[in-house]
Amino acid sequence: MKASIICVGTELVTGKTIETNSYFLAEELRQYGIYTHQKLIVEDQLEQMVPLMDFALKTSDFILVTGGLGPTLDDLTREAVSQLTGLALEMNEDIKDRIIKLVSTHLKGCPVNNYKQALIPKDSKILQNDWGTAPGFITAYNNKQIIVLPGPPREMKPMFLQHVVPIIKELSSLVFLKKNIEIFGIGESALEESLGELMTSQTNPTLATYASFGSVSLVITAEGTSEEECIRILTPVVQQVKEKVGEYIISEDGEKLENIVQKLLSNNEMTLSVAESCTGGQLSARLTALSGISSVFERGYITYSNQSKIQALGVLEETIQLYGAVSEETAMAMIKGLKEESNCHCCLSITGIAGPNGGTDSKPVGLVYIGVNVLDDYKVYQFNFNGNRDRIQNLAVLSALNLLRKSLLIIK
Repeated sequence: MKASIICVGTELVTGKTIETNSYFLAEELRQYGIYTHQKLIVEDQLEQMVPLMDFALKTSDFILVTGGLGPTLDDLTREAVSQLTGLALEMNEDIKDRIIKLVSTHLKGCPVNNYKQALIPKDSKILQNDWGTAPGFITAYNNKQIIVLPGPPREMKPMFLQHVVPIIKELSSLVFLKKNIEIFGIGESALEESLGELMTSQTNPTLATYASFGSVSLVITAEGTSEEECIRILTPVVQQVKEKVGEYIISEDGEKLENIVQKLLSNNEMTLSVAESCTGGQLSARLTALSGISSVFERGYITYSNQSKIQALGVLEETIQLYGAVSEETAMAMIKGLKEESNCHCCLSITGIAGPNGGTDSKPVGLVYIGVNVLDDYKVYQFNFNGNRDRIQNLAVLSALNLLRKSLLIIK
């Protein structure tokens, strides 16, 4: 099957906004045996949108359109689909009521222009948007499907996975089964090199890597006539992946580090406290974003200055003067002080130089010490990360979680 992807938005054409939706969609479609033979970007002009949709639909089995579903005058995707198909736009009162409630929670009342987001081409299937106001929809035309989703990736991606993937599966006579392996501690290019011919020679299953700011997802997709056949195809390849890069695998079912740590703490009935310097609370924020984390996460300190390390954690002033705030000794003193203050089963400390300033020849930007305490065991690990400030902070957070994960896995 062939698909066309159309991304709508003048800001995409001018380069004001970087277009990323087509990359995500093409990769996802590929996992289900659908070939994306063209990606098209068009500005918010009906005289360009309508003929482009017509062309794409004539040369494809179906088209995916993202963007142009907002409340402003230049959001014209609904109108374009209506003109192309000859189907009138109809106001869906249920969607309208939902939009009024959503918008009214942030504003005093709901501006009338928001109502246009409830206009749907007649007889279209509505795709509920649980991540924003504008719903998507699917319109049938000439025995083909026009699938329309919002432009913001944070809305488009989950809507595609929730609503569109089941439809794509119905369009194919094959069964597709995915294995999502989460990997940390090795970069995307190094991972591909380690996997070698597994990446380049496999046609069924296929292997694809997705880098995400410090971690990598390896998605293995098998196709067959049944789920049992897919499992038989997947199993030996997954085993080969484990043999080649097993030391870096953190999850075989797509679970992220913070979720794994939460589960391990809960299963062991253990509590955690953290003390952060260079990450400025990002570790605590990642943990507290998880539902139910309060049962295992006790407290977090942001001890950014030397004085705060002394006052909040009991780090000796002499330790900082002699070894520096960014040192193995200070990281150790931080977790020991945190242990005494919180009396938790587990403690983490992070101190480092996130940059871009503050580095020296002996202590360069990217130098980070992470202290890990589980029960009576105390260790400090040194890292030398590279990249900008955001990347260094993110890698420090992920590394701290991974070190704790490894320590919790070996508890007797």
